[in-house]
Amino acid sequence: TWLNDLWQVYLSDIREQRNLDEDALNDYINNLAEQLENYDGDSARLALETGLVDQIHSRQSTEGYLTSGLGEYRDTGAYSQISYNHYLNIIQQRPDQRLSKDKQVGVIIASGQIYDGAQAVGNIGGDSLASLIRQAREGDIYKALVLRIDSGGGSAFASEVIRQELLHFKSSGKPLVVSMGSTAASGGYWIATPADEIWANPATITGSIGIYALIPTFDRALERLGITVDGVGTTELSGAMEAGRPLPDKSIQQTLENGYQRFLDVVADGREMSIEEVDAIARGRVWSGQRALEIGLVDELGNLDDAISAAAKLAGLGANDYDAKQISLPRTPFEEFMAGINDSLQQSSLTSRFFSSTNNSLLSLYRTIDRDIEALLQLNDPRSMYVHCLECQMQ
Repeated sequence: TWLNDLWQVYLSDIREQRNLDEDALNDYINNLAEQLENYDGDSARLALETGLVDQIHSRQSTEGYLTSGLGEYRDTGAYSQISYNHYLNIIQQRPDQRLSKDKQVGVIIASGQIYDGAQAVGNIGGDSLASLIRQAREGDIYKALVLRIDSGGGSAFASEVIRQELLHFKSSGKPLVVSMGSTAASGGYWIATPADEIWANPATITGSIGIYALIPTFDRALERLGITVDGVGTTELSGAMEAGRPLPDKSIQQTLENGYQRFLDVVADGREMSIEEVDAIARGRVWSGQRALEIGLVDELGNLDDAISAAAKLAGLGANDYDAKQISLPRTPFEEFMAGINDSLQQSSLTSRFFSSTNNSLLSLYRTIDRDIEALLQLNDPRSMYVHCLECQMQ
């Protein structure tokens, strides 16, 4: 269901942007072999005739086309251009002239996996994100807050820390609007529930209302090696969570059931639904943003700018009475130093060729495994309870 929803959004975008006939597009997709036969296997000509592309050019003719429209760069024969890193450096060094108004809609980016404690940019820390939310609450200049979520979740404890901080923000009377990116599922949805309005993209992956425990044990592996664990304790649970012993399944399951019920309560309170209504669309299932709108998990479909405008309207601000300002933690001196090194590496020709080897399947596999192992090692929920969308990792 989820994949079909995303597929329909994808097809709709292509038809709209390329002004294509639905039947012609479906014929291209479902009868590719027959279509290619009409063009002697020339996929470029087929794409041109179907309307998927506008022109067919060699690299040289493409550069000539760009030069004719953009001008020549310093008599090099290449078209006038600027590198991505150079452009970013210019933008970052230029003071933001727009932030001249005394009324701001604060924007906080919550992107990455949710962990307990403080986390650097790239992940979401319960404490570090709560600190940013407090800035928005305490800063008189901020009249509303937009929380931009792009996360498949993570620590249940950290998600609740963030949710409680958002509830405290709302107690100040300031509006809270959530804007969902590509993913706002499980813990990512948990922290969205306090919002006055939730905005999603039609292709956003959301929902995944469920919980699981992750506690590594090696008792069966050790047993196969003839290694056993012994000891003395005062209760039956003494040493029960050690890696060399089997888990006390019953007590963990009871804790999980309580955690799931807690998740249902959180969603029911935030969305003004009954527990039964939430449970009917929960149980870990994922939904597209478009379907989430139909079942009541989100309020509107739109992008970040739409969410910012909605937050300003809720705060009673006119279209020209405010600016949007991102609220972020300042970089430490060490982070600034490492960022400078990273920029230098990215600009070197050798590393650029290495990092651009996206067609290398072995390198892609390594990156995937490395990312998953790193995420696993960082899991740090105090009770090993996670509200994390496993399906979202398959995007």
